[in-house]
Amino acid sequence: MRRSKTTAIITATAVAATTAVAKPTAPPFSSINASHPETALTNSYFALDPELSAFLENPPEPITVFLPTDQTYTQKYYQPLVLNDPEYNKATLQYVIAKGIHTTEPLRKKGTSFLRTFLTNPKYSEVSHGQVLEVVSDDQGLHTFSGIRDKANLTGTEIPFRNGVAYILDRLLVTPINVSITGTIMNYTALTDITLPTTIPQLDVQTAPDMTIFAPSNEALGKYKQEHNGAPPPPEAYQGLVFAGRRPRYSTTIKKETQLKAVNGRVVTVTQTEGTLTLGGAKVIQPDILVRNGVVHIIDQ
Repeated sequence: MRRSKTTAIITATAVAATTAVAKPTAPPFSSINASHPETALTNSYFALDPELSAFLENPPEPITVFLPTDQTYTQKYYQPLVLNDPEYNKATLQYVIAKGIHTTEPLRKKGTSFLRTFLTNPKYSEVSHGQVLEVVSDDQGLHTFSGIRDKANLTGTEIPFRNGVAYILDRLLVTPINVSITGTIMNYTALTDITLPTTIPQLDVQTAPDMTIFAPSNEALGKYKQEHNGAPPPPEAYQGLVFAGRRPRYSTTIKKETQLKAVNGRVVTVTQTEGTLTLGGAKVIQPDILVRNGVVHIIDQ
C-alpha cells in the first residue's frame, strides 16, 4: 500500500530521533585527565582559570585542544606560567586551543594547515581574528610548529570530547614572540635590522598588526656586504620586503601569483610553484616563522 507523504515524514522523523538517542554522547573535557594522566599538569593550569575551565567543559563552538605532557615543562623554551599574572596565563593557555574540530585524516590529507587559535589578546598577539598554529603532515606523522618555529609531535590520534577533540604533544607550544627577539633566538640578523626605526620609518614592525616579512638569510646578507665593500643593505631594500595588510600571508595563502604592496608603496609578485615560494628572483628557504604580529619568510638573496 502506498504511504502518504505525511506518514513518510513522521516515520523519517522518528528514525532520526531514535538514531540521535542511540548515538553515544562524547565525554566532557575533564574526562581526559583520568584517561590521560600524563596531561594532568596542563589540565591543572586550565583549572586555575574558571572561565577557561567552564569554556572547555561546555564549548559553545567546536574546538581542538593541544595538550603537552607533564614532562615537557622542563624544556628549554618553556614559558612558565606565573600564578600572579592571570592575563599572561590565559594567553598562554588560549594558544593551545584552536577553533574548529580538526581530526587526524583531514590534517594528513591537507599537508600544511594554519589553525586559528583563541589567542586574541593584543598584548600577546597582533594577528586579526586570533594567532595561528601550524600543523604539518609528513611521513613521520603530524607535527605542530609554533613560535621560533619550535616543533612538537602529535603522539597519537585525536581524543574526542564534548564538541571537540584533543591531541597529546611531546613538546610545549611556544607562543609567538616579537620580530627582533625571534631573530635573536633563531640567529637571523636581518630581523633585528628590520625592526630598527631608521630602517622602516613608515611603521613599527614590532607592533603593527598582520605583518608579512621577507628577510634575507645571514648568508645572503654576507654576500651582499662582500659585493658592496662591507656596506649593509640600505633601508629602501628592506622596505620593499615588509608588507602590512588585512592578514598575514602564510605559505598556504599564496596561490600561483600573488601581488603584495610593500610599506614603501612598491608592488611585488610572490609566486608559488610546486610548493616553493619566490619573491622576484629570491627563493624562500624557510617559510612560516610565526611572530607575535604575523609571519616571516627567509629568502636566499
